[in-house]
Amino acid sequence: MVRQRVWEKVETRARFHTIKEGTKTVEAMGTNAERACLGLDVLKDTITATHLGPGGKTLRTWTVPTTRRSVLALAKGAAPAAPIVLEASTAGKAVAFVLKEAGRELHMAAPNKVALIAKAPVKTDERDSAALAHLYQAGFLPECYVPTPEIDRLRTLVRARADLGFKMTRIKNQCHALVTRNLLDEEMAGVSDWFGVGGIRKLVALPLPEEEKGHLALYLQQPTILADQEETLHAELARAAEERAEVRLLMTIPGVDYYSALATRPSRSWRRSGTFVASRRRPNSARWPVWSQGRTTVGRR
Repeated sequence: MVRQRVWEKVETRARFHTIKEGTKTVEAMGTNAERACLGLDVLKDTITATHLGPGGKTLRTWTVPTTRRSVLALAKGAAPAAPIVLEASTAGKAVAFVLKEAGRELHMAAPNKVALIAKAPVKTDERDSAALAHLYQAGFLPECYVPTPEIDRLRTLVRARADLGFKMTRIKNQCHALVTRNLLDEEMAGVSDWFGVGGIRKLVALPLPEEEKGHLALYLQQPTILADQEETLHAELARAAEERAEVRLLMTIPGVDYYSALATRPSRSWRRSGTFVASRRRPNSARWPVWSQGRTTVGRR
């Protein structure tokens, strides 16, 4: 292992600007160059694989469908000691989980940093898979954190819960826009909460054209659906929280419920990687109101 000075640059209007400079520990040059490896360009429907031998010589390039059976066959058919390199994506993460189950050595690249290092004028699946393998052999692969299936499941739950708030905000904005385009804002003057019991009664009583009344009725039906989804998600989040001691510990802090605790729970490798279950920053639950019982509430138990 050696200490190597590195620079991170971005390209803006055909000029490169240094945005970060520092040092990092990298393997000595030549260590990976003598290792055969497999680069994968994972898409929704297909996986393009490139097998590089020692010294960067392309031995084989082939394409398989993106299915569990094909991924397991690829893991079994590749050289046992050859590491597998792929880029982070929705499909890439799913393939990575299957490869880990098969016991393969895995290296996942950060897409934004790969684009800066291996920018090519012509992009094909074969070129992309080969570029990932070459970056690994050269010791310049910008790797990213690969979550465990458990952490990925928790992230999915937290994102789904947050998405309910975004949907509710969109519905409210559509209702406000409907009233404004019919020049009826004066009719709603003095109503602090348009979506409380009194506000909804006033919305329904507005002198709207029949077509707009139909639109408003559709908008006001959606919060009920969101409330049912919220109840289901909250039950799943509560079960996940009760199963984890670190989440229960966070919930002892006043004002922190199971949703906030799960969203901010650090992974076991947090001290090394700085990664969290949902994000690197604690979400502001006030931005994610959820419709419940005819009023807007913020995640409280």
